[in-house]
Amino acid sequence: MSCRRCICLALLLWRQAKCYANRVAGCAGLQLKIWDKPLGVIQLRQANACFAHNVTGHPNSLQIISPDGPGADGKTRNLFVYSEAGRDIVEWIVAIRHARLCLLKVTAGDMLTRDFTRAGYLDKTGPTVSNGWRRRWFVLDGRRLRYYGSPLDPFELNDIGIGTIANGYAVHDEITDRRRTAPQYGITLVTPERSFYLNSNSLEDYKSWLSALQELIDTPIEVTSITM
Repeated sequence: MSCRRCICLALLLWRQAKCYANRVAGCAGLQLKIWDKPLGVIQLRQANACFAHNVTGHPNSLQIISPDGPGADGKTRNLFVYSEAGRDIVEWIVAIRHARLCLLKVTAGDMLTRDFTRAGYLDKTGPTVSNGWRRRWFVLDGRRLRYYGSPLDPFELNDIGIGTIANGYAVHDEITDRRRTAPQYGITLVTPERSFYLNSNSLEDYKSWLSALQELIDTPIEVTSITM
């Protein structure tokens, strides 16, 4: 299968590349190969995969997100892959989810891939009052809220774990810091470490983000959801 990878808006052709599911030492993984030498190995234990046509603009594209992907170096790795044939992408989604289902049979926890709870642009300002507002791409994946400079960035700018009210987390439907200029659709996400000040560009997105974050904070934490 001929496929390409999008990194920072650039398309890098994998000449005669092949992707295949590989089980090593009893742990399924996705191995990317050029010729006979692996370009990198993504363990499926904490990886997630979903369709990415709304991010890449390509109708037959797939996003794989993994905390231990090639070159991650402690961050979460984003990989965007597409094929000229839509069937290829569908088959890869099915293959990856089936591999994780097989893992589920021998390990505890929710190992299946899933669609992101929410994804889209939000404006964000920094922790100090003098920081300006910047547009960021946010992804709510399980209990992880990550934001990027742009949808196709390979690594996140920040990765925020979302806990519950009992853990000191909260979400407010306004900017709670009165020293700041209050935007029309402001949101404050409170964590034990700091508060994040966000702004949506539409009422619909504003309500959707508030609802998704509040529902997550109101939901008790399962042991297997801490790293998911």
